[in-house]
Amino acid sequence: MEFHPGKCQLLRITNKIKKINGPYQILNTPIMEVDSAKYLGVVIDKNLSWKPNHIATIKKCNSTLAFLKRNLSSSPKFVKDRCYTALVRPKLEYACAVWDPHHKDQIRDLEKVQKRGARFVTNNYVMETGNSQLNLDNLNWPKLQVRRLQNKLTLFQKARLNQVHIPTDHLNLRETRTRQGGTGQTYDRPFSKIDAHIYSFFPQATALWNSLPQELRSTKDLDTFSSGIKQIDLMALKPSYAKVAKSE
Repeated sequence: MEFHPGKCQLLRITNKIKKINGPYQILNTPIMEVDSAKYLGVVIDKNLSWKPNHIATIKKCNSTLAFLKRNLSSSPKFVKDRCYTALVRPKLEYACAVWDPHHKDQIRDLEKVQKRGARFVTNNYVMETGNSQLNLDNLNWPKLQVRRLQNKLTLFQKARLNQVHIPTDHLNLRETRTRQGGTGQTYDRPFSKIDAHIYSFFPQATALWNSLPQELRSTKDLDTFSSGIKQIDLMALKPSYAKVAKSE
């Protein structure tokens, strides 16, 4: 396979203080170094902060939502609902198990897109406190943050059950005693001073998975697992795994 030098970019990702800045070439052509690059539809930056991807996602979704508003303003509610869930929300959640933000401002910006979508679908543009949540409840739309947690747990469970090609053999699963005197399997808690690692997929997914009820963790039926986590207040579990990530 031959690579076209003009279509290739060099992205350095490292935490080293003394970086190795050697040149890279393809077919004797220097490769341009960049601070961020798109790979499989996701923008990766040199610090793994996901900020460029966050900005690109917001811009793309607002553009699509504006298109729907211009062309479907007089359409029935169910048509608007289906168009939003088919054309906007998938872009908000594309690969979100990887780039799930932990900064409050980024979480808020994503939720604002959904609130604008809910106002469009319900045609309720009253700017009063609590009205946005009323629109979401009327449509039965959970918060995007909750959906990202569900997505992350489901993907992790698929990896555990070997239903997707994501290796988990590097994770240490051990038996632990419960307060009721029984035993249950949990993953060792990771520790890192680097946000790019501690807020990445495996540290977050394992810590959240450890907080699930034992019957859900032990099930090998993915449908049972997926429906089970939808009955749990995952937002109540999230502070616990954030604390775990910073402890030890």
